Amino acid sequence: MLFNSYVFVLAFLPAVLLGWWLLPGTRGRLWLLTLASYLFYGWWDWRFVPLMLVSTSADFAAGAYLGRTEVPGR
Repeated sequence: MLFNSYVFVLAFLPAVLLGWWLLPGTRGRLWLLTLASYLFYGWWDWRFVPLMLVSTSADFAAGAYLGRTEVPGR
């Protein structure tokens, strides 16, 4: 799926925007955008989805670890 394809413009983008506005709270919206991103890139080549899941998990774990550290003057 490309940004200028009919599938993106007429189906994917409106569905994601509608979901964004219907979901209350930040947490649900972030999950929607994450899953929509996986679907968008997986549409191009599904074999990269496991790599994106590993990358997302590693980044989340690193961010959570950094958030727990105590650094003076932070």
